Amino acid sequence: MNAPTAAVADDDSQLVFRSRVVQILAVETAVLYSFLALFVGIQPFWVRLVLGFLALSAAFVAFAVRGRVINTHMPGRILIVAAMLCVSFVAYAITNPGLPVLAVFSILALTMAATVLDTYRTGMILSGFGYLLALSVILLRGTNPLAALLVFLGLAVTSSFLLIRQRQFLEQARDTALNLALTDSLTGLLNRRGMEIQVPLLDSVSRRTGQHLACILLDLDHFKAINDQFGHAVGDEVLQTTSQTILDTMREADIAVRTGGEEFAVFCLVLGHDDMMSLAERLRERLENQPAHPQTTASIGAAIGSGADSEAISTLSARADTALYAAKQGGRNTTRSA
Repeated sequence: MNAPTAAVADDDSQLVFRSRVVQILAVETAVLYSFLALFVGIQPFWVRLVLGFLALSAAFVAFAVRGRVINTHMPGRILIVAAMLCVSFVAYAITNPGLPVLAVFSILALTMAATVLDTYRTGMILSGFGYLLALSVILLRGTNPLAALLVFLGLAVTSSFLLIRQRQFLEQARDTALNLALTDSLTGLLNRRGMEIQVPLLDSVSRRTGQHLACILLDLDHFKAINDQFGHAVGDEVLQTTSQTILDTMREADIAVRTGGEEFAVFCLVLGHDDMMSLAERLRERLENQPAHPQTTASIGAAIGSGADSEAISTLSARADTALYAAKQGGRNTTRSA
């Protein structure tokens, strides 16, 4: 999966989440105002008709977005703002003493939905709009404005804090899941999917700076014998030690990948062939002397090329793999270039 594909996948997950939130909001709004219209004795009767119409509209929205992917925030925004204005208008127009309380808590619920549904900045704007409407209803229409105001402020602060924390938790969970999908669970290095996302970014840097993108492919020598003699647990420790040695040797901008089994790759920016081979040789020496038991060495192949997309990465890796094969044929624990 290349970088554009990953971006599309992430966008798709956001769109699905957005459609579900709109549907939940619409169902909640439909149920709330159906209850108010049918079971709460609000007078005059036309107010109940308005609430019923709002409930039917919300139900229609819930049905319309069912099973569909929404590529815009607009349906949710329209639903929230329309409901806020409708409830506020009813509260201002009617003198029923219980209605301002119902209106305020309805607007508060819609405000919380706006915070969850929308992007951070727009969600805060909609939330602020909802708070102002609710406060104005309390101050102008409430029978005991001060008590209602204190209750509202307490609920608003608590709810806002909880919803912001919920957003942070969801974003953290998303980042954790994405990190797990792109990294190797044993070594913590990038896996092939992560490689196909990160290497094109490094390739674009090479084009801007005039440097070359190099792939240094290394394979631990006789690793199968280590697994057979000492067991897979020891083999895993060797792989973890090797990955740490690679991270300690490479430069900050370089990308380390576990491509599979005992094979690793380092993608880096170099000035030319000599610079690439110097880094490859430094890796070989560090791996030869790393504090691993049992001791192991690595054969290394290196090549310069392009990493603009998954096809280019495959071509570059294949050239480095050819050089790696030559290094093994040359006696192992050596470096070769393609």
